[in-house]
Amino acid sequence: MGTSELPTAEMTFEGTPAWPLGPLDRGVANVVGIVLTLSRLTVGLASAAYMTRAVREAVAYAGFREAFGRKISEFGMVQAQLQDMILVAQRTTGTPWYRRKYGKLSGMCHCAQRPRQLGI
Repeated sequence: MGTSELPTAEMTFEGTPAWPLGPLDRGVANVVGIVLTLSRLTVGLASAAYMTRAVREAVAYAGFREAFGRKISEFGMVQAQLQDMILVAQRTTGTPWYRRKYGKLSGMCHCAQRPRQLGI
């Protein structure tokens, strides 16, 4: 099992003490469950980090970009768009942790509230 990008090898550890990660009759399924759970959490958090960075860049850009003699952060439509972006980034950051803890999405009422006003 493996790919050319990730060189793998079969190893045998005869006589090495070990502890089962799950039922012995489940074999690789035990490890696959652990790996999938961890990889889903890390992929979700990485996506949230990228999104958060993009939002910060957008807020900073809106703070110095000018149009029609005013900073674009002063326009209501831009403020609303930035608020929506912040809300989505906050939800995306919280969701992997919530799913890891509870394994479901129901009851996320606290994430549905509007974020604080921007300090632009």
